[in-house]
Amino acid sequence: MTLLLLLALAPQDAAALVEKLRSETIEERDEAMKKLRAMGKAAASEIEKASKDKDPEVVARARRLLRIFELEETAPASLKKAVPGIADRLAEDDAAWTRAFLLAMKMSWPRDARDFLAPGALRGARSPMELEELCERVGEDK
Repeated sequence: MTLLLLLALAPQDAAALVEKLRSETIEERDEAMKKLRAMGKAAASEIEKASKDKDPEVVARARRLLRIFELEETAPASLKKAVPGIADRLAEDDAAWTRAFLLAMKMSWPRDARDFLAPGALRGARSPMELEELCERVGEDK
């Protein structure tokens, strides 16, 4: 019964939290992000709506949350074990993938983690030199 009540309330709570993403104060927006993040997929439908909002900050925050949820589902367990909170880090930007991949190579993380990170790492390369280094590392890993 309690679980059913929570599931019924989740969309209402999520909608109220999404509305707080429009707050004038950064603290209230950040707190709403934390709570939506904690709600996880239960808040996804409201966050999806917010990702099409007219307010660019609301859109950016909503897309980040959706990306985190997606990464939590698709990242290999070995990567999530090696780096708790990796989904949050990778959702930052493409350069985060590059940093994570280079660290994975340095620390000899499991192969499935490195394979998962490699395509994003290549997208996140910020210079031709960094791209060359990544290609060399990927080549070494084969």
